[in-house]
Amino acid sequence: MNPYIVIAITFCSTFIGGLLALRFGKHLHWLNALSAGILLGAAFFELLPESLELNPNARLLFLCTVGTFILFYLLQRVMLIHACHDTDAASHPHAHGHPHADTKNLGLLSASGLVLHSFLDGSAIGLGFAVSPAIGLAVAIAIIAHDFGDGVSTVTLMLRHKNTRARTFALLALDAIAPVIGAVIAINLHVPETVLGLLLAGFAGFFLFLSTSDLLPESHRDNSSLWLTAATVSGAGIMFFITLFV
Repeated sequence: MNPYIVIAITFCSTFIGGLLALRFGKHLHWLNALSAGILLGAAFFELLPESLELNPNARLLFLCTVGTFILFYLLQRVMLIHACHDTDAASHPHAHGHPHADTKNLGLLSASGLVLHSFLDGSAIGLGFAVSPAIGLAVAIAIIAHDFGDGVSTVTLMLRHKNTRARTFALLALDAIAPVIGAVIAINLHVPETVLGLLLAGFAGFFLFLSTSDLLPESHRDNSSLWLTAATVSGAGIMFFITLFV
């Protein structure tokens, strides 16, 4: 199996997921609910177990997970406070503030985190193929399966925070190309497993933050249907079965 063919498939998976999210933007609450489950499943069923295999220091790994969650929580609170101040300023007749600027930047920050995760995904594929084709293919199958959700999550996060479709498309393209770049670099560059384990644990915390503090509240903001809950559970279940059988 040519590793570059597999790497190209990751690009298509991410891009298609994002395009569907752009096409069905009026149904973002469903995509938010599904994305929340996908991210939760990826954190608990893929990232954390894999990080423990790469780095046996469980205490340090969980510290990275919780620390990343708290870091993004604090960043969100700071940006929301500034957004509120800008909104108050805009209500003043002499104000020159931009009430949605910080909200847009929050969406950009969240989506950029997913881009960095996609880069790490590609690195994992490249490292797997560096060990053996069989390991590389196994890792690639798992990553391709949830890169579709990464594309959806990138778009929903950008649109959720009032970013333009052009800006959203640009972030989607970056998210799709990130694993390609990561894989090509990693095939030719050795990364210590213990460091990779810490990075995976950190992104698990980031995924948990996105799911619980952003996507889940937004999906139920205007609709508390049990079908939305089912969508979230389904997203987590999909990730569970992918990691179970791959």
